[in-house]
Amino acid sequence: CFTFNATNTFDVEEYLLNIHNETINYCGLNLLTLEFAIHAIQLKNERLFSLPDCYHFSVKVTFDNNARTGKIRQHLNSDAKFRTCNRKLIHQNADFTLVRRNLLIFLDCVVLFITIISFILCIRSLWFGHHLCKEIRLYYSLARTQEKPLAWSELQIFYSFWYFLMIITDLMVIPGTIIKIGILFKVK
Repeated sequence: CFTFNATNTFDVEEYLLNIHNETINYCGLNLLTLEFAIHAIQLKNERLFSLPDCYHFSVKVTFDNNARTGKIRQHLNSDAKFRTCNRKLIHQNADFTLVRRNLLIFLDCVVLFITIISFILCIRSLWFGHHLCKEIRLYYSLARTQEKPLAWSELQIFYSFWYFLMIITDLMVIPGTIIKIGILFKVK
């Protein structure tokens, strides 16, 4: 039985070999139990700066091969406990969390700025394309009165549909980023 605290992703076989000088024999493995804890924070929208709810989940996953039938039975046991959130529970390493939060807010502000610039440039490009299309229509209606007017497929050249797609994407990213920044400001 080995107990280890995991804060990063790692390879279990490498961990057992390097730290405990052990290997796993998967052919002779009868019972494998994984126990871990998950700390979850649920944000509330009741008031602007209300504290979130905190939960502690104790999870135990058991893989049982004692029957040796070729089918490994799995058991999942989880126990959820409600905890009142305090600053220590939310931020176990407060300095790192504050720096990380500020970097995320800065990155989100950069993303928001770039997205707004992208939105403005796409609208501007479509606007100029629309004006060019109007000028071409006017030119063809005055200069070539005996010919049929331009078809829609010919006028589509002036409208890039990628710009429409980028505008829709920007319209979804902008409020999402604003909400994310608001959430990061909410949990201090």
